[in-house]
Amino acid sequence: MNFNPGKKEKLFNQILAENRHAFWRICCSWFKEHDLREDLFQDIVSEIWSSMERFKERSSWSTFVYRIALNTAIKSKMKLKKRKLKEVSLSESVMEPVFEDSTHQKLKTENQIEKMYSCMQKLPDSDRMLLSLVLEDLSYREIAVILDTNVNATGVRINRSKKRLMQKMEEQG
Repeated sequence: MNFNPGKKEKLFNQILAENRHAFWRICCSWFKEHDLREDLFQDIVSEIWSSMERFKERSSWSTFVYRIALNTAIKSKMKLKKRKLKEVSLSESVMEPVFEDSTHQKLKTENQIEKMYSCMQKLPDSDRMLLSLVLEDLSYREIAVILDTNVNATGVRINRSKKRLMQKMEEQG
C-alpha cells in the first residue's frame, strides 16, 4: 500500500490510539519486568510503522497489527532467551476463578491481574499468543483469522490454553 507521508502518519496515530492498551496487555503477558515490557511496546510500535507499506488489504488493519504485535513479542522473547543462554555459557553458572471470555474485566484487583500475567509468562508461547488475543475480547473467528487457522481448531486450542493457565494459577495459589 502506498502512502503519502501525512496519510501514513494519520493512520499510524489512529492505529496506536485504538490499540495502545491492547499492545500493552500483550507486553504484560510476555514479560514480567517493566523495562522489558516497555522495550517490547516500543518494538511493536516501531515494527508497525515500518510494516505499514506491506499491508495488502487481505485482512483488516486490526488483524494486521495484532499479527505484528504477536510476532514481535515472539522475536523479543527468543532474543532474550538467546542473550540469557550466552550469559550463562560465558559465566558458566546456572541461572535459573474459571477463565471466562471476559476474564480481564472480571479480575478485580491489580494483584490478580499481575498473578494472571505472571502465570501466562510461564506458559508456552503458543498459549500466551492465544490468551493475549482472548483477553482482547476477540471472537474465535477473529483469532483464527489473525493466526491463519480455522475456527474449530482455534476454539480447541484456546480451551486447552485456558486450562493450562488455570493450572498455573492454582499452583501459584
